[in-house]
Amino acid sequence: MIFLSDVSVEFSRKLGSRDKMKRRRGNKVYRAGRWWTPNVPQSPTVAGKKKAVLAAKKVDGKIEYKLLNFGSKQYGSNYSTKARQNYLKRSAGIKQKDGSETTNDKFSRNYWSRKVLWSRNSKPVGTGRFK
Repeated sequence: MIFLSDVSVEFSRKLGSRDKMKRRRGNKVYRAGRWWTPNVPQSPTVAGKKKAVLAAKKVDGKIEYKLLNFGSKQYGSNYSTKARQNYLKRSAGIKQKDGSETTNDKFSRNYWSRKVLWSRNSKPVGTGRFK
């Protein structure tokens, strides 16, 4: 006789590290070797970037996640009012391959860059010149 609990234990053992990809603890999700709070910017997972975020959005009634690193450390951000206005105007026209705008898509780096690095409340970083 096989119990359902025995089958699920065997199944999870076979998955190995993949079962970590789907692990959740409260509102936190395990991705890339650490726990993330969805849609909250944190320190980046790769060198040369300013921020990273585990973006989450509902697609067809199911929550999907995407890990995004954004903002080059070689450039400044939000260092003057005129620079902020120019960047926001310029980045408003960025489109995806299918023609949709990235300004309202949580799975785009442009959305997070505008929201985190170039918002009115963010701190200036650098002088605006290539470092």
